[in-house]
Amino acid sequence: TGVEYVSPRNVTEEKLVAIWQEILGRELVGIKDNFFEVGGHSLKATRLASQVYKTFEVKLALKELFSHAVLEEQARLIE
Repeated sequence: TGVEYVSPRNVTEEKLVAIWQEILGRELVGIKDNFFEVGGHSLKATRLASQVYKTFEVKLALKELFSHAVLEEQARLIE
């Protein structure tokens, strides 16, 4: 995707990376990655919202996932 890999800096980002890896079927996910540029789509975003709720007990609306598609932005919303 042309985005430089940046590793997770805290527990929230680490957990979110693991969720993205599972949903997207990718080994390498960085905090600067955009969900939709690395293989995500609306159905996977629905799974992402569900996994975020199970893991963090935080409800993120689909529109929030679309407007905050970069992993570090989603981590900030969760925190």
